Amino acid sequence: LMRLKIEVALFNRGSKWDHRPFIEIARFIRERRVDVVHAHEFGSIAGGSVIRRFTKPPIVATVHGREYLAVSRRRQMLFLCLTGSCDRIVAVSNAVSEFLRDTVRMSATHMETIYNGIDLDTYRRNGTSSHLRR
Repeated sequence: LMRLKIEVALFNRGSKWDHRPFIEIARFIRERRVDVVHAHEFGSIAGGSVIRRFTKPPIVATVHGREYLAVSRRRQMLFLCLTGSCDRIVAVSNAVSEFLRDTVRMSATHMETIYNGIDLDTYRRNGTSSHLRR
């Protein structure tokens, strides 16, 4: 992003009870007139949910896995509440999408599957393994 001259901002979070980063992020969003907020996984989705109360841009949340949600129904219910303030949910595979829909009981109307991966053909060699020894 920085090579493309796109501003990157990092916000340090002290303890999990420290509210100052939320204030700083909300201020940053307002001052820069941010168009969209993109959150990944449980912690940043929770933060995005809080920040949403003070800012207007849409929030897109990406879910990469099922492990932290599969632990308990209580965690799934909390996740449903947090993602309720998100405009779109992105699942990185059909398996994650099905889990969110069938187990967490998330509505499919605000969910998209966008595959998280790389094109393996880009990295394939011409049938020999000699390049692996280098």
